[in-house]
Amino acid sequence: MSRRRAPFVLSSIAAVALAAGLAVPQSTDAAQAFADVLSFDHYVDSVSQSPTFKGTPIKLFVRERIQDKVLKAGRNSTNGKVVLFVHGGTYPSVPDFDLPYQDYSWMAYLAAQGFDVYSVDMTGYGKSSRPNMDDKCNIVADQQAIIGQAPCPAKFANVATSTESDWADVDAAVEFVRKQTGAAKINLIGWSGGGPRVGGYTAQHPEKVARVVFLAPGYSRETPDKPAAKPAQMAPTAITTREMAMARWDKAIKCDNQYDPAIRDAIWQSNLDMDPMAAKWGPGVVRKPTTVGGYGWNAKLSPKFNVPVLMLVGNLDNEVLPERVRNLYDDISSESKILINLECGSHYVVYENVYKVLHEASKDWLLTGKYNGATRAVFNADRKGKLTPAE
Repeated sequence: MSRRRAPFVLSSIAAVALAAGLAVPQSTDAAQAFADVLSFDHYVDSVSQSPTFKGTPIKLFVRERIQDKVLKAGRNSTNGKVVLFVHGGTYPSVPDFDLPYQDYSWMAYLAAQGFDVYSVDMTGYGKSSRPNMDDKCNIVADQQAIIGQAPCPAKFANVATSTESDWADVDAAVEFVRKQTGAAKINLIGWSGGGPRVGGYTAQHPEKVARVVFLAPGYSRETPDKPAAKPAQMAPTAITTREMAMARWDKAIKCDNQYDPAIRDAIWQSNLDMDPMAAKWGPGVVRKPTTVGGYGWNAKLSPKFNVPVLMLVGNLDNEVLPERVRNLYDDISSESKILINLECGSHYVVYENVYKVLHEASKDWLLTGKYNGATRAVFNADRKGKLTPAE
């Protein structure tokens, strides 16, 4: 099932400002840049591989951004210019990669370069299926009070997802995109928790992946190979408030003019729009699944990752430490690999003023397999994208 959406670039704040006749800085440039970019929402049928409801039919939400002229020429005309984004552990894909605020949408940026661009919500996120997650009693016990819920025992006392079910979700989305475009191999982009999802998947299915871009990919050499023998008994739903989410970000704000403060309203409104039910819970929250993840993507599996890869990480990232990303760079066996350390970038580079460096680097890499003429290098990049060798 697919549904076309009108092109968009403005935040809800900008829309209100326009209705009131107020000026909206930079919106004209953004509208012009993405004027020809269309948006389609798809729902992909799949079957869950979660250990607690394996075999349950699910639907995965997939957003597509594509230029009108590319669509008219045919999706199979993109000649390898096909991208799938995979989100991290807190927000779903649209707030991460298709934020309707000025020209911050990474998806729309790549679509404007001629790519057919997709993103997927993992099970339990955004507009994908959320098995057993609609009952407030199925929120983890110590978070129920956040939404004013009187304590109540979980009616489904099991975690919702696992590393394997995440990889299965990625594969379902990859297969949908391959069928939709006719591409034998597609490009993958993963941010944060999307790193293990994309990395582990690619290590196991290199025949389906052309190139990869990682932004602050989660990684530890010591991650266990397998989960605990018996998953912890835990409700399937965890929640995050705006205050909780922004407090995490605030810890890594160290530079002047590191981000545009108005973007925070757009981020949070986009999250609420993706989950109208949770938007009405307490102050309005973001739901995500509890998981038995945190295993598999380690020093044993990472050497099997051998496709060309661009990695980026903010030098202020305190959630995925830059040294962990360097470990991953060293451990994978790819002949072509680039690592860029971004000055004045936190874990939330996609929302910060260095975002254009991120966009341009990913575009160059996906188009040419090179960055700054190199196929294997480590760089430092300042806030304007000026590079210096890091080694």
